[in-house]
Amino acid sequence: MEGGGELTAYEQERQRRLEENRRKLEEMGLQQMVTDMAQAGGEQAAKKRREKKAAPEVPLEPSRRSSRNEGKVVSYRFEEERGPPRPPRDGPLVKDGECEEVYGEAHVLALGSYTKEWEMFTDGYDPASGERIYDPDNGKSCHQCRQKTLGLRTTCSRCKSGLGQLCGDCLFARYGEHVEEVAEKLDWVCPCCRDLCNCSTHRKKKKWEATGQLHRSVKARGYLSVAHYLVLNKAGGLAAKRAALATGFCPPDLAAKLRADIKQLEEEAAERAARGEPEPEEQLATAEQAAAEQAAVEQQGKGGKAAGRKSGKRASSGGGKKGAAAAAGEGQQEGEGQQAAPKRRNSAGKGKKAAAAAAGEEGAEQPLAAEAEADAALTAAIAAASKPTSGRKRGSLPGSGTLEGVVAAPARRRRSSAARQ
Repeated sequence: MEGGGELTAYEQERQRRLEENRRKLEEMGLQQMVTDMAQAGGEQAAKKRREKKAAPEVPLEPSRRSSRNEGKVVSYRFEEERGPPRPPRDGPLVKDGECEEVYGEAHVLALGSYTKEWEMFTDGYDPASGERIYDPDNGKSCHQCRQKTLGLRTTCSRCKSGLGQLCGDCLFARYGEHVEEVAEKLDWVCPCCRDLCNCSTHRKKKKWEATGQLHRSVKARGYLSVAHYLVLNKAGGLAAKRAALATGFCPPDLAAKLRADIKQLEEEAAERAARGEPEPEEQLATAEQAAAEQAAVEQQGKGGKAAGRKSGKRASSGGGKKGAAAAAGEGQQEGEGQQAAPKRRNSAGKGKKAAAAAAGEEGAEQPLAAEAEADAALTAAIAAASKPTSGRKRGSLPGSGTLEGVVAAPARRRRSSAARQ
């Protein structure tokens, strides 16, 4: 708009085109049709809005009970539509890991049991709120759930460590044992020491998949605990399957499967016996025994090499002692003169005593032949040192030609220089 409300050139052109289009619609008779369509669309939208606000034909009954409903059977429509609960899914409950999970007869026989039912989610829980009571000071950690809470805990008689400390819920749900019954057994051994621990940490170390929350699923299938489900379903070998069937912990479907597997394994064992072939367990035991014997032979060879190196070191130390004795003899020979002979004998005697003492300390470790050679060499060196020598003037070495004099000469020189000053 410009100045006193006049239209711009663009707006004037737009207004002209609108008038022209409206005139054309009237000439063609379409203007009334557009108006009728707009009115019909509005009526349909209003009808839809009214239908949405209408009350349902069959209203739901009230969801809370009151005195008006006493003595009446109350049924809710949404419960009728839900239907019966779904049956548990078939197939294994745990995924296969990187390594095969197989249990033997010892694992089957190590499974526990209980005589009275344990009430879950009560021990260590707050009765008012129903929540677990976490206490960093007075609480004890559970190896399975790794929660430091109040409540009863187990104690292993073998490891006596945190590995054998389990809360009542985990012991019952994961291993099928009652914590109060376990506390009365002084020789009770924890699942870790029985190689039955199914916590996520130990299963990952064995390269198996973690089980997750399996308590309700295995209970629905008729097992005492998660450990019973794992061990009984993954028992390998004829002896382990027989032991699993004899425990009485197997549900009917698993018992039928174990009977079929046992029958098949017995037939295969009979065929191997007819051919004269050993059982797989015997082959494994033979292979393990051969590996143990080979390891013992290798260890013995390593021990012989170590003993040879040790004897070589002893021989070299004996040679060093011989060299020291010869050097002492040469040192004794550098002095000369009959007057220095008694002193040389005394020093040689002292050296002999010291060498004999050293030889006595190591004599228990050296062979008799090496000890005899060392004594002979020492005797020869002492005899040579006791003889007078020639070729040098007396007193050419400080201290009258004795080894003690050579050691004491620097001290005498210092005293003499101090006296001259």
